[in-house]
Amino acid sequence: MLERQQLDRLWQLLSQTCLADHLVLVGSAAVYRTPSSLPPLTTDADYAIDQSILRQHLDEFLAQLQSLGFERVADTSTFVHPDGFSFDLLGLDAPGLGDRVADFSNFSAMVFEDLCQVVAEPGAIRVGPDQGRVLSPPALVLSKLRTWRREKGIKDKLQALALVGELGQSAEFQAQLVLMVGRLSGEDWQDLLADAQAAFIGLGREEGREYAHYGPLVERGFQMLIALRPAL
Repeated sequence: MLERQQLDRLWQLLSQTCLADHLVLVGSAAVYRTPSSLPPLTTDADYAIDQSILRQHLDEFLAQLQSLGFERVADTSTFVHPDGFSFDLLGLDAPGLGDRVADFSNFSAMVFEDLCQVVAEPGAIRVGPDQGRVLSPPALVLSKLRTWRREKGIKDKLQALALVGELGQSAEFQAQLVLMVGRLSGEDWQDLLADAQAAFIGLGREEGREYAHYGPLVERGFQMLIALRPAL
């Protein structure tokens, strides 16, 4: 599991690069940048960046990463450091083009449609002191609720539900999440609920065992999620 101090050290290094002001911490590691006590249960960090900015500065960025001790895993967008932590680089683009690969002359990065949509939401990105840009807690929840990639999707949804259960008492958190889910179509909202329910039901199965300890938070979060759009 990626430790908080490893994420802090990772950002300390990335903050020295030319793209520091454009990187957005997404994925499970962003839990460390929320007021949550939940563990992220991830081994690396994910940083997303607008692919047009990445294209403009890629060569300089890659050279800086190398000088900071990072080594790129061959034919991937994963970078590992001798100190034992790693990060994946994801691309961002205008929503509506689906999941795709952003290809550069000597590099490629995945662009996920659901993440592009979430990042485009007003208030989805916040800047923490000495922590860089990161998804806000409601945006992090929504990004995980909209993810469905086999077993990883189940884990993401369980973590999202646990976050709702823990942070949902905050009026600000709940208001922002209501606004974000309120902009989903009725069909997308029903799909989101159905996937969340499937993950909740699977809490005791093999793919959900890591969150079994957080069952009460997951259940509370699921009930709170249902109540966000009672009209549907």
